[in-house]
Amino acid sequence: VLASDKIRTEIDALRGEKPVIASFANYAASGGYWISSSCDKIYSDRTTLTGSIGVFSLVPDFSKTARDLAHVNIVTIASSKHGDMLRGTRPLDGDELAYMQASVEEIYEDFVGKVSAGRGLDKDYVDEIAQGRVWTGAEALKIGLVDEIGSLEDAIHYAVLATGAADSDLNGWDVVAYPKQPGLAEKIMDMLGLGEARASIFRGTPFEDIELAYRNWDWQTSDRFLARLPYEFEFIY
Repeated sequence: VLASDKIRTEIDALRGEKPVIASFANYAASGGYWISSSCDKIYSDRTTLTGSIGVFSLVPDFSKTARDLAHVNIVTIASSKHGDMLRGTRPLDGDELAYMQASVEEIYEDFVGKVSAGRGLDKDYVDEIAQGRVWTGAEALKIGLVDEIGSLEDAIHYAVLATGAADSDLNGWDVVAYPKQPGLAEKIMDMLGLGEARASIFRGTPFEDIELAYRNWDWQTSDRFLARLPYEFEFIY
């Protein structure tokens, strides 16, 4: 909730400077809908999973497992009898359950209110279609949660038009993705758990040029033809 609200706050600040258009792909539900419901226009695929305007909370209780399986007894010393309520070392008491329920309901009311304001819908109506329900993009269009069925390209095209620019030809515009998507070499290094060392892992080896060639290569946008390498890689764990 906190992360979603921070992102939404920044999106709303950006809307004070320029139109913000949202494009939903496979799913944009719960937090994804929280951050985007105030956008100036929302595009969705027909099969996008969206909505999920709801809140739930889980507080596990491992006390029985610790006692019966691990044979460990846990004693907590705190300045309040509720100090360890979220530790998962005992069941919640009545007051704690009531507190968690009130917290969930408060966040839900906030969520419904944000969707109501962002989409220009009556709050009672939003509550009716909310309650954690998940909708497809086609259904979301009918009930007012999205504005149009369309692809990312459609959303980009609309964003260009929203700028008031005379040139609406997408070929004359550059699309920049944030954060920068990792290249093939970076993905391989991440899979190997090499993290930040990936940029120089092949430096000084016969594979340095290969790593440089692949570092920023992208399956979709690369205009270079790359031949199969005359090497066989063997990874030993």
